[in-house]
Amino acid sequence: LTTESEGFAAPPTAEFSVSPSDPEVGESVTFDASGSNLGDGEIEEYTWSFGDGTREKTRNDPTITHTYATGDSYSVELTVSGTTGSDTTTKMVETTEPPTAALTTDPNPIADVGESIEFFSSGSEPGDGTIEKYNWSFGDGTTTETTDTEVTHSYGTSGDYTVELTVIGTTGTDNATT
Repeated sequence: LTTESEGFAAPPTAEFSVSPSDPEVGESVTFDASGSNLGDGEIEEYTWSFGDGTREKTRNDPTITHTYATGDSYSVELTVSGTTGSDTTTKMVETTEPPTAALTTDPNPIADVGESIEFFSSGSEPGDGTIEKYNWSFGDGTTTETTDTEVTHSYGTSGDYTVELTVIGTTGTDNATT
């Protein structure tokens, strides 16, 4: 037995990818619906709902970018509409809050040549993860990597030095200078 269906046109099928797959807060996220199937017609519109109250429509471009302001789990919805119908798909996007680096010194900010200066990273925040280590660059070619929130350094010659702290955490990195 053979049957034929006259006049039936296959609707589009919505599909999209997310890059990066684990974005940080404030990072631009690219959503790409070019993997959507046309069905038997043409795609006329891509409607995006990013899960944070933002909705956008595009007509000719299956790719769009979005930036999230807070760390959270977001349900992203794509509806592909075409000449033969529409289809909707959803994916979860988890954004993470990276660490925040903060550094202070004692004495602040002037010391004598050879005098020990204490540098503190205790004001740094871990974001959504944990802080794994602190990388210090003292501006005189000396660097230190540690898990301690305090380091001591002295300078052999007088001058102005820029000290940089890089906090490395499970959800990213951040820098602070003084």
